[in-house]
Amino acid sequence: MRKIVVWMFVSILAVSLGCKGKSVKLDSSELLGSWNVIELKVAGSSVKMPEREPVLIFSDSNRISGFAGCNQFFGTYQVKDGKLQIQPGGMTMAFCPDMEFESLFMNTLATVSQARIYDSQLELSSPSGDTVLVFSAFQSVGVAEGENGCNKAAGYTWSDVKGECIRLFDSGIRLNPIIQDTTSAVFSAFLVFSPDSLQVELFLPNEQGHPILDRRELPDGTFAWNQLDDDTPNVRRIDGSWTVSRRGVLLYQEDKPIHAVYVGGDGKTRRLYQVEATFYPGDEKVVVQYDDQTFELPQQISGSGFRYEAGGVSLMGKGQEATLILGDSLTLTLTERE
Repeated sequence: MRKIVVWMFVSILAVSLGCKGKSVKLDSSELLGSWNVIELKVAGSSVKMPEREPVLIFSDSNRISGFAGCNQFFGTYQVKDGKLQIQPGGMTMAFCPDMEFESLFMNTLATVSQARIYDSQLELSSPSGDTVLVFSAFQSVGVAEGENGCNKAAGYTWSDVKGECIRLFDSGIRLNPIIQDTTSAVFSAFLVFSPDSLQVELFLPNEQGHPILDRRELPDGTFAWNQLDDDTPNVRRIDGSWTVSRRGVLLYQEDKPIHAVYVGGDGKTRRLYQVEATFYPGDEKVVVQYDDQTFELPQQISGSGFRYEAGGVSLMGKGQEATLILGDSLTLTLTERE
């Protein structure tokens, strides 16, 4: 009888321990919300955490955002067959003492391929199965958290001219400040036009209100969006770029596309290749044309230079030098043509 009791106790204990460590099957709905980073591992060793706790937020539209220890970042994610793929998109450009951690964090985030929820923690692993990031239990993000029921944590804000919740990154036109402080983050302004373009809603950084400006025809036949009060911002399209000015002083301007032509070779033959690339800084992407193929590649986090990548195709470089990788079939070493 004593043996039976001991056996039952051991069995119950084993089941109890097994339940405690049970891994929940990964589903995109399990990820939604805000996760706090509690551990980052590089080559199996934990990295010292920064002063401010990094955060990763999963939204319900396959978007991620968060704080990397110094800068805000955003991007996309995908859950397929129980696997998690994260693709960072862009980030602010402040300089802080914790830049080394931030760089390691963003690079690690881009390499994860596996995830599991274990004891109320989210563990992200490398393709080899090694745990590289650990997050504390998330706080569920409600649908109605901001003005007019917009899911603020998922990046939504209310637009009066649209009459709905929008993401500025998706629905707005990004303009960057003319005068930038290289020691702090770059905060963009956004323009959101009404469906008939008769009004524009202006979202300025660090300002609570979103002024709505009416369209007015100018003597030369072009248009400007402003109010009768001279002290309000003035929106115009000049030389193909949207601008915001006040009292004749240019404050914000849309980045113009940059077109570059590269030539080079594959290092194996004498054939000379030509590649055209059009960079869209505001949209953080590049359109690459090679032979009769066109690739649209989103910008990725890079320690120096630039890097754009999607679907096994990547364009990376620094200065006038670049490398185009087309999967396993072709790698071109390129130089920008004058």
